[in-house]
Amino acid sequence: MRTRRREVLTRWLLPLAAAALLAAVVALAGGFREARGDAGPAAEPGEQISLARWHVTVREVELVNTTAAGSPTDTALRVHLTVTLTGEESQFALPTGLVSVVVPGGPAPSAGFEAGDVWANQLDPDVARTYVLDHPWPAPGEDGEQEAVAAVPDTVAVVVRDETYDEGPLFGWEWGLGDVAAVVSVPVTDNRVEP
Repeated sequence: MRTRRREVLTRWLLPLAAAALLAAVVALAGGFREARGDAGPAAEPGEQISLARWHVTVREVELVNTTAAGSPTDTALRVHLTVTLTGEESQFALPTGLVSVVVPGGPAPSAGFEAGDVWANQLDPDVARTYVLDHPWPAPGEDGEQEAVAAVPDTVAVVVRDETYDEGPLFGWEWGLGDVAAVVSVPVTDNRVEP
């Protein structure tokens, strides 16, 4: 009977105890926390960030409630960039998600869209271009309505991701978003126009 107990102890309890100890050590080290999607190397406003096929410079962020042409619109965090395409083929616009904004303490802004006041927004190889992205903030709810801004953040984090060239499931080899290349902490200037 003692042999049977020892066998149960060595076969089940010792491995379970070792697994529990390992889980406790990993948890204490922070291994079970959700990874932050906006963590990455820090960069300064005005510093050029070199990516696989872009050079991106984050210049400034302003809180606005008008379009680039001055018409009233939803409140947005407007990110001013300088962008140079280093690839060989012209692109219609920056890839969605390449540049995003994180507001400390939330709420999260919507995905950005090109907000320039020119008709041609094509990006050509080796041509530095001023580029403006509007990120509606706070993000409109399911009803399409936007909440009022309670407090203007002092700074926001502008997250710049790199791209990878991988084989996609539908269209063969294609560019897709990769890891965070840089996080730029940028002061916010409140340039909203009173209605």
